[in-house]
Amino acid sequence: MDILKEYLPDNSVAYIKEILVKYDIEIKIKSERKTRHGDFRVLSNGNCLITINSNLNKYRFLITLIHELAHFKVYSNIKKRVNPHGIEWKSAYKLMMLPFLNNRIAPYINYGAYDLKVDMTEIDLSYSEFGAKYYFNEKGKGFYAGLGISSFSSSLIYNDVSLSGGMTGTGSVDLDIDTTILKIGVKTGGTLYFSFELGYGFGTIPDSLNFNATSLSGVSESVTEEIPSIPGIGSGGIVVGNIGLGISF
Repeated sequence: MDILKEYLPDNSVAYIKEILVKYDIEIKIKSERKTRHGDFRVLSNGNCLITINSNLNKYRFLITLIHELAHFKVYSNIKKRVNPHGIEWKSAYKLMMLPFLNNRIAPYINYGAYDLKVDMTEIDLSYSEFGAKYYFNEKGKGFYAGLGISSFSSSLIYNDVSLSGGMTGTGSVDLDIDTTILKIGVKTGGTLYFSFELGYGFGTIPDSLNFNATSLSGVSESVTEEIPSIPGIGSGGIVVGNIGLGISF
């Protein structure tokens, strides 16, 4: 626990220490990884391990740690495979964030999925985002700023890929992108509310992907293809926009 103190905001150290003393879980600090800020896994011996990137600022480190601890909490309570960011994880994450909240700060979770076809490429997209919003008014309404972490996962199927000898083939590859989200927005008050927000996710987006493509005759070949133009995604990150209606309790 002592080594974590230098990575966490001062006011969170006691709370995190209480969690780690209560549960048997190992935490390791890793060098920067381009594709993730942290992860949770169950080792072959049954022990649980959380890894966090060392290059994160203290608040991003804390949010990532709570994110992974929520995965651990779900695994400890259920012991079976569930949607990684389903209702079980969302409930655990919100509960673990409560000690940091007041009338101005609220946790948030967004999730979306859709299919897209660009030219000869089929794309299966899913997007999850979690973090906290700071409201400039005291009761969770009006203008706010948000800080969060997003995970953009996609499965791409490339059709009609050019292979050597004049052949064509088909191949698939996964693209996973983690970004840090900064956003601003506005939310109306009342039981029924409307919200609008706009932000940007800062991350490293590759220009191309390497994968194996296979021809109809069964010939397999390693190829490199450019990432198709996906709305909102550029070389430096992802544009994020949300419009929503909801009910406040």
